[in-house]
This record gives sequence, C-alpha cells and structure tokens, in this order.
Amino acid sequence: MIKPLIILFNTVSVFLFSFFFGDTPVTISGSFPKNANVATEFTAEIKSIKGALVVLQSFS
Repeated sequence: MIKPLIILFNTVSVFLFSFFFGDTPVTISGSFPKNANVATEFTAEIKSIKGALVVLQSFS
C-alpha cells in the first residue's frame, strides 16, 4: 500500500515542479563510444542543459 502512495507522491511532485519551473526547455545529449569490449573501461558522457544551468556528468 505504501509503494503506490510513494509513486503517486513522486508523480505529483514532478508535475508541480515542471509546472512552476518548466519555462525553459531541457536538452539532454550524450557522447558514447561506438563499441565497448568486455572487461575494459570506457567513458560515457551525458550533458543536460536547462536554460542558464549546465550540468556535465561523466560515468566511467
């Protein structure tokens, strides 16, 4: 019973947040390697842009 309530609360929260702060479009782009070998490291880059705020995250 608690799990559906948490999901409902999160959904409503995201809707309200986007309603009040959703004036600028959000752009998400990624830079991924064309292929990845097993047991090797590679870098994947995800860039999200929201108005004047730019967040750059790198996962390796």
